[in-house]
Amino acid sequence: MLSKLFQISAGFYSGRRYAGLILALAVCVGMSVWLWLEVRQTSREFARGRQELNQLISQRTNLFQIKREYERTVASRQSIESVFLNSSRAVDFIVFLENMARSAGNTIEVQSVRGNEELGGNHLDFKVALAGNYPNLVNFLAQLENSPYLTQVSRLEVSQSVDSETRTSILRASADIKVLTLGQGN
Repeated sequence: MLSKLFQISAGFYSGRRYAGLILALAVCVGMSVWLWLEVRQTSREFARGRQELNQLISQRTNLFQIKREYERTVASRQSIESVFLNSSRAVDFIVFLENMARSAGNTIEVQSVRGNEELGGNHLDFKVALAGNYPNLVNFLAQLENSPYLTQVSRLEVSQSVDSETRTSILRASADIKVLTLGQGN
C-alpha cells in the first residue's frame, strides 16, 4: 500500500511538473508573441521615422542648393536689372543722354518722357531734339546703340538749317527713343 501511495504521489508530482512546464511554455509563447508584435510595431515606427528623416534631409539639401544657386545668380540679376530702366530712374537716363550728346559734340533737349508702364507696357518713350553736324549726330546714334541701356530709335527726322551768326550748316534731329523697362513695380 505504501508503494501504491508512493506511486500516486509520484504521479501527482509528475503531473504538476508537466502542468508547470506547460504553463511556463504557454507564458513563454505568450511573451514571444507579445514581443514579436511590439518589435513589429516599433520597426514600423522606426521605418516611418527613417523615411521622414530622409525627406527632411532631402529638403534641407534642396534648400542649400537653392541658396547656392540664388547667390550665384544675384550678380547676374543685378547686372540684368541695371540694363532695364524704370520710371524712378528716368532722370538717370536723361543725364546719360545729355552727357553722351555733349561728348559727341551735339546739343540735346529732352522734350517729353512718356511711360506706358501703367498700361502694362515695357518701355519708356523719350522725345529728344538734337543739334550738331552730321558726324556728331552719327557718333551720338552709335553711342546710343552701344549704350548699357536697351534702346531703340523708333523715329528720326533730320533737317538742315544755317546758323545766322557763323553761317555754318547745322543739322537738327528729332528722335523718339524707346528704352525697355522691366514693367510694373520695378
